[in-house]
Amino acid sequence: VGVRAEDISVERKEWKGDISGAGGSWNDPNRELTPSVKAKKISVIVPGIGMVYKLNRSFSVISGVHKGFSPPGPGIDEEDDVKPEESVNLELGFRYRVGLTEMVSTIFNNKYQNLLGDDTQFAGSGSYDQFNAGQVNINGLELSASHIIPIGARFMPLHLSYTFTSTEFLNSFESNFEAWGAVMAGDELPYVPKHQLFSEAGLEDKTWSSYIRFRLIDAMRTVAGSGDIDSDFS
Repeated sequence: VGVRAEDISVERKEWKGDISGAGGSWNDPNRELTPSVKAKKISVIVPGIGMVYKLNRSFSVISGVHKGFSPPGPGIDEEDDVKPEESVNLELGFRYRVGLTEMVSTIFNNKYQNLLGDDTQFAGSGSYDQFNAGQVNINGLELSASHIIPIGARFMPLHLSYTFTSTEFLNSFESNFEAWGAVMAGDELPYVPKHQLFSEAGLEDKTWSSYIRFRLIDAMRTVAGSGDIDSDFS
């Protein structure tokens, strides 16, 4: 069981105005003008609880409920009112462990309020402004298996994991954020692949280690939508 309390203050100063005498608006890299200031204060309490219940020497049930929180920036303009992202995250799973072998299966559900998106260079214009997306539901399944093979004085760790993720916007809205745009309830989130596979094999000694890793990521949307993924938007 854990609880985190935070008081957060964020402030944005923007040096932008007429520094040419021509009546235009220009960036002010030399900080000659008085900046516009936008500030915001947020107080939050973030609780969480996790449990492990052993059924026997090999099997355990794992579960957890956690609140998620992500503070927003102050926004660009005075009319911007970017809200903090909040979520409730649930997980339930089983763990099997015998000797050097472990297998875990977990289902999870994340419910978001005011999901935050960042206008990064990768997923937008690169302004790094933040946008809210309302309510989002995410369900998923994660399976993993690990085993360690002793080889003399060395060890060969092996690991394989698979993750399935299903996403859904729960409300309709329009956003200036390019990756969201005009969203209809039921649309899937962009940049979240449905299927991911990861495998790893290594060799460990007392003084060195070496690993080979393989990762397979399914096609994913670059804009919110539903149905088959258009190859031009994945």
